[in-house]
Amino acid sequence: MTIALDQLLTPDIFRPARYLGNELGAKHKEWASAVVRWVLTYPEVYEVGASNLGHIILYNILNAQPRQLCDRTYLPAPDLAQKLKQTKTPLFALESRRCLTDFDILGFSLSYELGATNILEMLDLAAIPLTWRARDSGNYPLIFAGGQTATSNPEPYADFFDFIALGDGEELLPEIGLILEEGKLANLSKEELLLDLAQIPGVYVPRFRTSHVNFDFFFTTRTMSNLHLIGVLLFLNCGRHSILHIKRSTRFFWRILFLCIRVEH
Repeated sequence: MTIALDQLLTPDIFRPARYLGNELGAKHKEWASAVVRWVLTYPEVYEVGASNLGHIILYNILNAQPRQLCDRTYLPAPDLAQKLKQTKTPLFALESRRCLTDFDILGFSLSYELGATNILEMLDLAAIPLTWRARDSGNYPLIFAGGQTATSNPEPYADFFDFIALGDGEELLPEIGLILEEGKLANLSKEELLLDLAQIPGVYVPRFRTSHVNFDFFFTTRTMSNLHLIGVLLFLNCGRHSILHIKRSTRFFWRILFLCIRVEH
């Protein structure tokens, strides 16, 4: 369904140009020409999201793929969010002005923890159930997240996403797009499609998680004493605290911790 913006963007809406999708660099591809239709979003207001370099890089990479289309959407400001709720109008993509439920896949950049609540607000405005379990009973796009926060610790957000893209998206997202295209042409079910996606290194599908890690062993007396030693070694290894040294020290920390746990157990 295409949204009629002339009825939605009335004079009481502040900065209406942020919702038009006509800025320099916007990609308008033919809807019918695409097999896989993406929406990428940075879950913040337009001025913050559209200025995120990684978000725009992925947007251009996906639009460069044959038979694939990528639109954008952002968190609407409070005035438009209120009007969307009052008029029962679902959140829409900027370029095509279509409802988010018309797309095949919706991706969120989760760069910091507080952005998670914005994601839930956007899903609610789009009339999309919040959890993957609730979405199983309807025809909804695949919902996924990527970014630093999702990569470093995906578990707090696992109930809300069909899958989580770990690491850099520049190589991962085009491969995901190819799997989606093949799956659509083969009329695969959502579960079959997610099984195929789970075979891609860097794609975590929470519904296929089979076990939970018990972290109690981290906090035994012996391990805690080892952690004190690790802290001293980490400090000595940091050097002048340059970015390169900190990255090396972080890898050093996890290697030592893993060895301590193996020795203890």
